[in-house]
Amino acid sequence: MMKIKGACMLMLLGASLIGCGDGVPAHPDSPSQDAIAAAANLAGTNASAINKLELGKPDREHPSRYPVVADTTDAGKVQRFMAWMGAVAWENAEVSMSRPPDMKIVGTNMDAGVRETFALWLSPDGRTYEIVVEGRGLYGRMSKRDSGSLREWIESSLS
Repeated sequence: MMKIKGACMLMLLGASLIGCGDGVPAHPDSPSQDAIAAAANLAGTNASAINKLELGKPDREHPSRYPVVADTTDAGKVQRFMAWMGAVAWENAEVSMSRPPDMKIVGTNMDAGVRETFALWLSPDGRTYEIVVEGRGLYGRMSKRDSGSLREWIESSLS
């Protein structure tokens, strides 16, 4: 009886460990299909919906304006960003932040006119991003790891 119980526990543990790795990209620049699908759900359309990203930073004279300072149509870069957005644990919440966003990233499908605006705030300690999907009532906080990767990606890819 004890052997059967122990074997069942071992199988359960093994199955849960195998399941934990599903959907995790093998390389940070290679988003998994699960992450791309989650991003597609976020965008409310198919996985190839977003095909252009534009980075906007606040205008010093008009802080409510975010002129585009960089953009990309590189499919790999767009998919990577959308994979990060798909990995965020989104909450349906209307939030009011104490200051304007540090930047906005607009994802667009140039063919279909689909557009998502991601407003990003860097935490005071500089380690995590808080994000609001404008007009959708979605709020989320990225992990420290993903925030660091996103920050590096923005500096190298879009700046």
